[in-house]
Amino acid sequence: MKRNFWYILIFLPVLILLIWLAPLFLNELHGQRRIIKRKDFNLPAYEQPKQINWLSIWKGEKSKEDFLNMVKNDFEFQNPGVKINLKTMTREEERDFNTRAIIDMIHTGNITWDIVVIHPPNYVSIAEELKDPDWVKKYCVDFEETPGFSQTQKPFITSNPLYRQQIGGVMAGPHIEGFYWALYYNAEVAEQIGLQIPLEDMTFNDLLHCVKAVNKYNETNGTHIAPFYESTDWCTIYILFQRLFDSQIPDFSEAQAQAGSLKKNAALLKALQAFEELGKYKPLAPENLRGKWSDTFSDILSDKALFFVNGTWMFTYWESADKAKTGNMVPVELPSLDKCGHYLGSYKTAWGVMKNSGNRDLAIKFLMSFTLPKIAERWVRITKSPTGILGNISEPAAGNDQFEKFQYMIDKKYGGQLFYPETTGYILGKENDGLRGVIETNLRKLFDGKISAQAAYAEIMAKTKKTAKKQ
Repeated sequence: MKRNFWYILIFLPVLILLIWLAPLFLNELHGQRRIIKRKDFNLPAYEQPKQINWLSIWKGEKSKEDFLNMVKNDFEFQNPGVKINLKTMTREEERDFNTRAIIDMIHTGNITWDIVVIHPPNYVSIAEELKDPDWVKKYCVDFEETPGFSQTQKPFITSNPLYRQQIGGVMAGPHIEGFYWALYYNAEVAEQIGLQIPLEDMTFNDLLHCVKAVNKYNETNGTHIAPFYESTDWCTIYILFQRLFDSQIPDFSEAQAQAGSLKKNAALLKALQAFEELGKYKPLAPENLRGKWSDTFSDILSDKALFFVNGTWMFTYWESADKAKTGNMVPVELPSLDKCGHYLGSYKTAWGVMKNSGNRDLAIKFLMSFTLPKIAERWVRITKSPTGILGNISEPAAGNDQFEKFQYMIDKKYGGQLFYPETTGYILGKENDGLRGVIETNLRKLFDGKISAQAAYAEIMAKTKKTAKKQ
């Protein structure tokens, strides 16, 4: 009897264990695996899938399109039941489709797009059409009212009123997109001509030396390399002019101020004189060889020019056109006439949320996902452009190629001392903020050797209102 008792005591636990494990073995034999659901994972209780309708630029810019889809897919994965309908547009398409969509939604109240493109240029064009400079305040979400938003932006963005002023006095969204203006050069062309071009601290005389060298090389070898690429529909040499002008106004506040002065008038003339000097050495291709920007921006990849003035976004355009030859393009700091502690560049919103969107809170949540440090780092790595979002980019990792080296150098050298005025109010006074076209026309005439700096200056000043001339 005692022996039977010990048998039962020993084998009963083993029998219980075998009974508990039996279903698992049977499931494996039948090709089934038992799935244990995590207790902390709960699907949102949406009766119907939620869809965010999102308009964005950057169509055709491969790196940026990849970035958009990456963030979109991450959000959809982390938010089951949410779908994002993304429509990308080229910058040309955005000026028509996005602008018209915003105006139509304001007029009708029918919100068909939850997230729309909002940045300084289209803010101005829509304000002009609506005759309402407060349209963003009235119809779009102010992200500064979103808890935690301000802490995600670089401090100088929230402290400098310029970033609100450029979008009608509000923070319409995250400042994901940053840019620095650069003087790009084709490394193969520079080597062919025998030029060594510095990454930073280039003076006007350094630039003049390069332009003279190209002209001499063409005369000696019968070649037709243009010192500067320039299109018929985008006057990018205006950016070079701005740098030559701005560098003569070392005080950052004075440089940004929408006020003319005798000092600024003198700086304007000196910048025009610099263009006149460059114009003596055939800095542009003949007029009959210049085309539209969208058709010719990759010409410099084919060794047709030495220099190209444009923004850090050019990496994504060139990479899409010819990834291999993009490696020949090197961005360097724009040359200056005098030393100063500020530079041409800015940070801007890319999108905003319509106030009356039926998916307003969800759309805000989605755009807030762009403010995560990991997203900021991905943006910088993928697009080779800066961002206004606070991130954790480590210094040793910054500078893996020429594009990152340039970005890193400008960031360390100038920090938040950046600005890029779209209009001419900061040169000639607020009352004369619509004279960019007049200046651009004269810059091209100077580069083509058709006018003197003094005559260009007189023509520009003749267009200003009397209040500016008296200063």
